[in-house]
Amino acid sequence: MRMMNKSCLGFVVPLALLLVGGCAKNPEPVVRQRAQVFTQLLTTDNFEEAVAYFDPDIVTRSGRVALTEAFKSIMSAAKSINEAAGRQPAGFEIRTVSFYADKTQASVHLLFFTTDASGSDRRSFPTDQKWVLKKKIWYATQ
Repeated sequence: MRMMNKSCLGFVVPLALLLVGGCAKNPEPVVRQRAQVFTQLLTTDNFEEAVAYFDPDIVTRSGRVALTEAFKSIMSAAKSINEAAGRQPAGFEIRTVSFYADKTQASVHLLFFTTDASGSDRRSFPTDQKWVLKKKIWYATQ
């Protein structure tokens, strides 16, 4: 009986360490931090720098300049819509990060905020960003 317990321990202990080690690698803080920087770059018109946080396969296919221009167009349209409505940007907040089962894809749920010209009447607008893990680095993607 004692011999069997040692055999079981020889199997169970490494298995438990493997499982604990896998759980310890929580990607959420990394994705959250990269999404924060990426979104901040977009909202401050640093489009060329934002490209570094985007899926490198898409950057290669689309071209760095074309992607920079796409970011610029999207953000310009959003700002124009806000201005036409008498609103101004008032920041953003990452609410949650959700992962697909294999932990190689994630959804980042954000709220963008606007206020009226006086800085009151704060409103929020939810959106999602998709992220993908490639070569151990998280990138925003389509």
